[in-house]
Amino acid sequence: MGPRLMPSGTSDARLGEKRSPRWTIPLLVAAAAALLVLPTVVRSGYFTHIMIMVVFTAYLGVAWNILGGFAGQMSMGHGVFLGLGAYMSTLLYVRLGVNPWIAMFASALACAVVAALIGYLLFRLRDAFFALSTMALLKVVTLLVVYFRGITNGNIGISLPMREGFEYMMFREKTGYFYMALALLAVGTVAAHKIRYSRLGLNLLAVRDDHDAAESMGVDSHMAKVTALAISAALVSIGGSFYTHYVLYIDPQSIFDPKLSLQMALVSILGGLGTVTGPIVGAILMVPVDAMLRAWFGGQVAGLNLVIYGLLIMAVVRFVPEGIVPRVMSRRKRHERLTRSEEADHHDSSSDSRGEDLRSVAIGESSARHDDPILSVRGLGVQFGGLTAVKEFDVDTSAGEILGLIGPNGAGKTTVFNAITGYIQPTSGTLRFCGREIKEGTKPHRLCRMGLTRTFQIVKPFRHMSVLENVMVGTIAQVGDYDEAKRRALALLEGVGLDRHAQLYPGSLTIAGQKKLELARALATRPVILMLDEPMAGLNPNEVEDMVLFVKRIAGWGTSVIIIEHVMKAVMSLCERVVVLDHGERIAEGSPRDVANNGRVIDVYLGERYDA
Repeated sequence: MGPRLMPSGTSDARLGEKRSPRWTIPLLVAAAAALLVLPTVVRSGYFTHIMIMVVFTAYLGVAWNILGGFAGQMSMGHGVFLGLGAYMSTLLYVRLGVNPWIAMFASALACAVVAALIGYLLFRLRDAFFALSTMALLKVVTLLVVYFRGITNGNIGISLPMREGFEYMMFREKTGYFYMALALLAVGTVAAHKIRYSRLGLNLLAVRDDHDAAESMGVDSHMAKVTALAISAALVSIGGSFYTHYVLYIDPQSIFDPKLSLQMALVSILGGLGTVTGPIVGAILMVPVDAMLRAWFGGQVAGLNLVIYGLLIMAVVRFVPEGIVPRVMSRRKRHERLTRSEEADHHDSSSDSRGEDLRSVAIGESSARHDDPILSVRGLGVQFGGLTAVKEFDVDTSAGEILGLIGPNGAGKTTVFNAITGYIQPTSGTLRFCGREIKEGTKPHRLCRMGLTRTFQIVKPFRHMSVLENVMVGTIAQVGDYDEAKRRALALLEGVGLDRHAQLYPGSLTIAGQKKLELARALATRPVILMLDEPMAGLNPNEVEDMVLFVKRIAGWGTSVIIIEHVMKAVMSLCERVVVLDHGERIAEGSPRDVANNGRVIDVYLGERYDA
């Protein structure tokens, strides 16, 4: 059966739109009203302080989560921006007499610039190395603040003069600080929500799951992380300015305390990394428990409160590793069923028009306009130390052609793909794409934006994003608008038969489903050349047949296809021309029938003559 395409006029419900339960808005209104009334009911200054710290910690967690949750970059020294914001705003206010509000936003802007510069350098490191570098950065800045005591007063710290009033960001009663912290949390949450459901948010989630796959979709992973760090640092800096006016004093030991950085990460991890509300839930649980343990055990046995606190955190991480919010959401989703309209059968008679719908979504305007050859590779060589993986490889590809690349395992096929698409740098040779020479060092995301898109030998779905969001990473880069990107992504998913699974995670799909998802993702970038690395590995004969038909349809629209494949039945029925590699060298080229009967190809690869 051919691919099924989205009928025009599809309802919003079929766009994979998760409608919130009817009780969501009333519950949010009730929660907001309770928070506004709570300070007037609670008369205790201590409990008001606890509420302020809950809201403030939640705000810091939301800000940290933009980098640590959305982008997956575990900053363990994020308190450096809290301290920088606090010191810069305080110095502007105390030394220069700048209004605290102006000082706060000026400090946030300065922190964003500093963070972007730091991130540009540090994001060349990944995983634990990045986390360690942020911890080192926090220590270095702390020492600098102590050293330049002529400006910062060193370890003595700086006291703020009390000037009551909103314009000075100071209040005699703690209630004023509570409402200000609540306003910060509201702004931070809205900002996080806007980022999460935007092009930047999708890019960050893709980078978090797999750098290489994100780059293959046209995502500049480095700049996406730098942007996330700048936004997160600016928000944390604002929190530092608020905290300074709340306590009316700062010193290096308290404001650059590593525990603050750890706390930002912990509330997000406990509540749920990458979720908008996770840090809020984490702070509601974590801050009061910490305060109660210190009150109950802090004065009896030194350190007992920390032991109990640590055990509670370990228990949550052990039994709810994904976080509290994702666990609750996953249980709710188990009881939901995706609804589909019965309109599909009604539109079966209009297959040609449906094909045109998918073609307009998946194929770029430039696909059929380039002069031959679309891709020209000359003298491509790749060496790893003393090992020659590819040697003097030449190939040309024309518009709409399906070119096969076959050979035994270790022949250098995937290395050729990696060299052409920018994942490794060739040691020799030239590449020309659409009449333009590809310069050395061109990144994969730039090649993707030019129209050179690939899939991977081992599927690389974004496992923490829904099937729909996986494809939206590509479509939103084309249109910018979130809703339009969603519509196009659903058209692609319906084209490969995955529209019923739009709201599921890729891990729930079969291997055939994941292969289809990767193909839909690649088509979302509107490629000029589609490079498929073993797309039929692991598929049964019927699934192979469906994949062959779909690849033929793509080529029929003018898109060139280069395919690595070991399923000879597919190679024989798909490819117009086949190139054979062995030990990095091209040993044969021609029609599938000629190659299948080539004596050398039979000896090194096929083993026997293939009956076409």
